[in-house]
Amino acid sequence: MVAETLAARFWSKVNIREGCWEWTACCDPCGYGRFGDWNNGRTVTFKASRIAYESVYGSIPTGLYGLHTCDNPPCVRPDHIYPGTQLDNMADMAVRGRTAKRGGNSQNVAKLSPGDVRAIRARYEAGGCTTRSLGREYGVSGNQISNIVRRVSWSHVA
Repeated sequence: MVAETLAARFWSKVNIREGCWEWTACCDPCGYGRFGDWNNGRTVTFKASRIAYESVYGSIPTGLYGLHTCDNPPCVRPDHIYPGTQLDNMADMAVRGRTAKRGGNSQNVAKLSPGDVRAIRARYEAGGCTTRSLGREYGVSGNQISNIVRRVSWSHVA
């Protein structure tokens, strides 16, 4: 029996179809395919998308990543992958609206609502209370209240 080639083993783990070609084997926690091989008695893993790209187009230069045009982490279709920097990847994420929404009640741990923020600012501006007393009332720190009234945090709330 002839040993299976590395390339044959790799491509046997890809669901080739119309659109994205999805990796069907091991994936990292973010959903990107991982492909492993033995090297000196140790398993070495690589991003499956990078291997797919390099098998068709050649090496991705050192310091660059294999970025996706399709927003589909398990995709290994070579023409859906292109070399780029981490900065390119972050810009692409922003353009496609895939960045995390930061601040305000879009955070899972937010204790305040936009209405709370407006009430805090109004009461603080009216006087008669401190950031510490407002913090105790709303279950947050006095420093957080200070950041709210100075518009350091919750700046998107008018």
